[in-house]
Amino acid sequence: MPASFMIVYHRSVGARMQRDDRVMPAPPPLDADEPFTSRGLPGDPSATKDTTPIRRAQGGRGGAGRDGEVVVVGVDLGRVQTVLWLATGTLIVLDFVVSVAAGLQMLPYTITRFFDGDAKVNFPTGAKTTLLLAATLLMLGCWTAGRRRADPVARGWLLLALVTAFAFTDETTYLHQSLSEALHDTFHFHGVLKFAWTIVYVPAALLVGAVLLRHLRQMRPQVRNRLLPGGGIYVFGAICLEPVKSHIADSLGDGSTAFRLVAAISDSMELAGLALLVCALLHAARILTVGFSFVLDPTADSSPETPR
Repeated sequence: MPASFMIVYHRSVGARMQRDDRVMPAPPPLDADEPFTSRGLPGDPSATKDTTPIRRAQGGRGGAGRDGEVVVVGVDLGRVQTVLWLATGTLIVLDFVVSVAAGLQMLPYTITRFFDGDAKVNFPTGAKTTLLLAATLLMLGCWTAGRRRADPVARGWLLLALVTAFAFTDETTYLHQSLSEALHDTFHFHGVLKFAWTIVYVPAALLVGAVLLRHLRQMRPQVRNRLLPGGGIYVFGAICLEPVKSHIADSLGDGSTAFRLVAAISDSMELAGLALLVCALLHAARILTVGFSFVLDPTADSSPETPR
């Protein structure tokens, strides 16, 4: 059976939610023809009954046509990683192509902006924010799995999730670009400090990195050794190449071919690092738990109260 884990969505009506810290049993084969019951699913208030079947369709998808049924989606990690790397590789190649074309003025901005990672509002930026969000959710899932087993490493997963969530927020709100403009307008930095946000982010990154490394040392080697390369490549592309970009932008201009190539290298390293990080987190999630269960609380009244 290919490497996979389950994502379970459960909707139960007429039963109060109870916390359930039981370990989810191993999922049945993805090609199982017979229905299997919901006994033992974490967070399932009807776990003691066999009256709520889970039917698994071809490809690992279960249908839920009646209240109380459970939908199980089998995630094939190999296929997910294949699609992820194909998309990432395509965006990296297109980033370099349009960067060179823009530097040589071979294509108009209306075309290059869609794939130039340094232009921000486009496909590469969308991919980075999507990967950051996925990484944050997977880290929170690993934190939950570790916390329920009283694993001392759980706090490290939470810290990783918070740091990644900040990176996601920064990428979506252009926080460091706004900070850089404010510092440049106030202090008029030049040279390697033209993009002055590094003055604040580099010390903060060193401090956070020192704290995170202490927690990473407590993780299993097969998990830690997968996380470190992706995170390191992302940080190098996002922060360490920024002084080089600043120097070239100050001396040659941010429209030069040299600047666009360095910017493409930086953005490509961010994308590749995040893709590697998400793949590592998928493996970590598979090691820590067989799947995740998302349960809607049936006690919450979703209909608004009628005003009198």
